[in-house]
Amino acid sequence: MQKAIGLAPSDAETQYNLGLVLQSLGKFDEAEATYRQAITLKPDFAEARSNLGNTLQELGRLEEAEESYRHAVALRPDLALAHQKLGIALYLNGDIDSALLAMEKANYIDPNSKPITLLLRLLKSKKSIKKSKLGVVKVSNLARFTSNPLILNREVEAEFIASLYEMISRELDEAKDARYGNGTCSTDFNLFDDNRHIVKSVAQDLTKIMMDAVKSEIYIDDSFFNILRPGSGTTVHRHINSLDNVKGLVLDKKKYSLVYYLSKGDQNCREPGILKLYDPSEDILPHKGMITIIPATRRHSSIYAGKKDRVMVGVNFYSL
Repeated sequence: MQKAIGLAPSDAETQYNLGLVLQSLGKFDEAEATYRQAITLKPDFAEARSNLGNTLQELGRLEEAEESYRHAVALRPDLALAHQKLGIALYLNGDIDSALLAMEKANYIDPNSKPITLLLRLLKSKKSIKKSKLGVVKVSNLARFTSNPLILNREVEAEFIASLYEMISRELDEAKDARYGNGTCSTDFNLFDDNRHIVKSVAQDLTKIMMDAVKSEIYIDDSFFNILRPGSGTTVHRHINSLDNVKGLVLDKKKYSLVYYLSKGDQNCREPGILKLYDPSEDILPHKGMITIIPATRRHSSIYAGKKDRVMVGVNFYSL
């Protein structure tokens, strides 16, 4: 990339791409300089102004970040991501009302964006709490857990398991995430959008369970199923994405992961699919109908070698 810059120092796109690389490496001062060079070369470069805002926000210069996002929105009113970023900056700068307007605009442009939908729900919840006299006594949802992990049980419907086997699936390795090996999983992370009556019924029950666990409204970000077979499992991982790591939003503190075991499979083997939790270490042998809820920041893994299928549903959700 540096060689490309040397060959084309006056090319805005090349400067912008270098900025992206520097930003991904955490070299924010260098990324800022590179984005500014791209903007100098191409003043109407909305994407460069938006990413400059990201960099300034990482550097803690929130007012400058807000200004950069405003420039991006002015140049590209149809750029949903710029409105989203502006909304975040406004919220971090203490202007919830303006942040809501920006996020509503982003949602209007891209109503199918999960991050935008989440942030819109979060901002509406924040505004509601701010107006409520009870808001001052709101405490951390994590403190409401009776245990970490929280372990519950729910009866399993055979019809629900059958419906999962009827759905189109993909190999675990095709997911290209922590899952691996001999097994299948849902093709996306929108299981609860399925229109089957039994799926809707289970989704409704699990939603209530999650709300009771964190004592608040929730936003479901991911819902999916896994069918594990001999030689499958998950590497050590946690369910945190780039949005969860945005400074000031503390979404990582509001995010939780649920696993619902529909079939325990064959546990009379060397690797019976123990759910291994870390920090602190804890081993849990699942049983049929067991539900576990942990903070999404907690690392976990599993290895399964049983001869029978293990069927499970996963959900990542936020407290609001």
